[in-house]
Amino acid sequence: MLGMGFQIWDDYLDLKADEALLGKPVGSDIKNGKRTLMVVHALERLEGNKKDEFMKTLGNQSATQEEVTQAISFMDEVGSTGYAKELAEDYAEKSKELLSVLPESEHRAVLLKITDYMVQRKK
Repeated sequence: MLGMGFQIWDDYLDLKADEALLGKPVGSDIKNGKRTLMVVHALERLEGNKKDEFMKTLGNQSATQEEVTQAISFMDEVGSTGYAKELAEDYAEKSKELLSVLPESEHRAVLLKITDYMVQRKK
């Protein structure tokens, strides 16, 4: 569960992180054509010209940063980025609930901190 949340958050950061902190161009997953949860969510909801424009950018290594930014905007409009953020946070919370079966200890505290870090990290 924590691993899935970590991956969703990682994909979210690819679109929403500060590029200087991220260490790579924002939206590189879009240019690489990665079918992340957000991309699939957006493809199910986008229609007409917006879906066409999104599809022209997805997997297009020659796409401009403006086109990538527009694709991210489309994903924001249909709630794909918000959905992914919430789901990653939900996975973190569920992971913490599962850790509650462990006795109070330094090890449990570390695991809880790691779980929180997963959805608070900026890169």
